[in-house]
Amino acid sequence: MESIKTNVFLMWTICLLTYSLFSYPLLVKFWFLSDLLGIVLLFVGVLYFVVSYAKYSKKGNIKSVFYYFLKLVSVVVVAVLLFFNSYEIFTILKMPQYQEIVGLIQSEKLTSSDSPYKDIYFETDVSDGQLRVAFPDGTGILDNWCALIWDETGFVMEASVFKPDWSNWDEEGLQRVKKLFNGDLMNAKHFYGPWYIGCFT
Repeated sequence: MESIKTNVFLMWTICLLTYSLFSYPLLVKFWFLSDLLGIVLLFVGVLYFVVSYAKYSKKGNIKSVFYYFLKLVSVVVVAVLLFFNSYEIFTILKMPQYQEIVGLIQSEKLTSSDSPYKDIYFETDVSDGQLRVAFPDGTGILDNWCALIWDETGFVMEASVFKPDWSNWDEEGLQRVKKLFNGDLMNAKHFYGPWYIGCFT
């Protein structure tokens, strides 16, 4: 019986960690199932702990209850870390392809009309004479979307000054950055080097 419980916990751990690691590509391809799958996996984990608690508390074996609780929390913490870094992990894995596209655009061998290239969508912006390239992530809701942005000037970071209450949304000095890539750039954060993550509406 104990070996069955161990195997169930091991399978749940593998499923939860795999789901968390691949949460970003899951969101892109199967957005309607992504959240449901996460909820189901967390529910199974909580159910596992409740069953373990009921069994061992009856026997007065609080040490075993604490042990199972510690295991559960440890797995959930790791899963949460993977979940919230899934986008960054897969962005890094695809970085050579993004760099290739930027290089081809710089050498004028690609234009925005060639998108997608090798199944990667991209947009270019030269509204102020400086080349910038955005790689939409495909997870937007309605007309909202986020993208990895290549910008050697770092100008895109001007969007980071928009306030949460949008009280400075219409400031004249922010209109140029707001209209990059023909969208309304709401915010931006530095990823590394000339790469940034921006969200549009």
